Amino acid sequence: MLHLFIQHAIGSIAVCLTLLNSLQSHSPSQSFRVSVSAAGVGPAVAENFPDPGLALDTSNGSETWYAFSTQTGKINVRLASSRDFSNWKLHEGYDALPTTPGWARRSPHAGIWAPDVNQRPDGSWVMYFAAVGRTHPQKHCIGAATSPNVTGPYTPLDEPIVCNLPRGGNIDPNLFVDPINNENYLVYKTDGNAIGHGGACGNTKSPVVPTPLYLQLMDPQDLVTPIGQPVYLFSNANSFKEDGPNVERPCMVYRNSTYYLLYNAHCFASPQYRIDYVSCRVGVDTHTGILGCNWDALKMKQQTSKDHTLLQTGDVVSGTKFYAPGSMDVSPDQRRVVFHGDVNLEWFAPHHPHSVHRDRAMFAGEIDFVKSVLRVTQLF
Repeated sequence: MLHLFIQHAIGSIAVCLTLLNSLQSHSPSQSFRVSVSAAGVGPAVAENFPDPGLALDTSNGSETWYAFSTQTGKINVRLASSRDFSNWKLHEGYDALPTTPGWARRSPHAGIWAPDVNQRPDGSWVMYFAAVGRTHPQKHCIGAATSPNVTGPYTPLDEPIVCNLPRGGNIDPNLFVDPINNENYLVYKTDGNAIGHGGACGNTKSPVVPTPLYLQLMDPQDLVTPIGQPVYLFSNANSFKEDGPNVERPCMVYRNSTYYLLYNAHCFASPQYRIDYVSCRVGVDTHTGILGCNWDALKMKQQTSKDHTLLQTGDVVSGTKFYAPGSMDVSPDQRRVVFHGDVNLEWFAPHHPHSVHRDRAMFAGEIDFVKSVLRVTQLF
């Protein structure tokens, strides 16, 4: 099916010169947002649906896919659904998290980001999310909410489950079940950008504040109680050239006896924003599961390889070109993914009018190996 998408772009300085050449060959009145060619699959949800989290419900004997997005306007968590992973329905006006927790600001100022929904052993569902605190309005903490149904509405817990305010707060929660030991781990970012010293994403002026990623063991029954202390994975502290002002939105994938830690690098407000990954091979890099991986050392070794960029601006999959792709989440079978990409590139233009809104559409695709390299191989 055909969807609205993009043919032209204005990027940051690193990509701007190449893109401007193509823009100058078109009439100034031509829209940046135009239809893709017949070969392009395009977005699954064509309007603004950033930071999608993916959930699969099989309770009725059939598969139904659900996607949950970052706050848009007065709706804290938007919802879309699909029975075939190709045709998606946006549930207009529905809010899966209609009430924010007592520790967070009220809508539309709650700043609910990157919801992640998972089923618990008793059949109920838990949603992780980041929200701005009432007593610390520039910083997020990670909260959780529960519902007997995958669609909600979700009821938030009274207190956050991760909240490191001195280091900038926390965002981007994502649950991973380690198939080696069946343990449940929450991966997340400590948001050093919130206490940065200015520049792109508030964190390109010296001294650059670290934005570390962490792994937190969770209680296997309720999935909302942290067990022990968080485990450090890596940060942008010693890799500013590669990562820019931050690493964020971690997501774990396990394929072919290898862990893949997906993450976004560079500023989300720039076309340089991209999805990279670090791999850890069982039996080679670790002999004790995910906790045996030295993620910091593996990242330093692998980050200069082009093979470890999963998706970036200019990449084309199923006839669709991507711009600032990010926030990837993976299905339980570790094969299907959802992520967002910009579809209104006027927003990137310097000094664009306030009437120009950012639209990060949701894409639904598949990850697989191409010559032993992990890639997004198709869109649905």
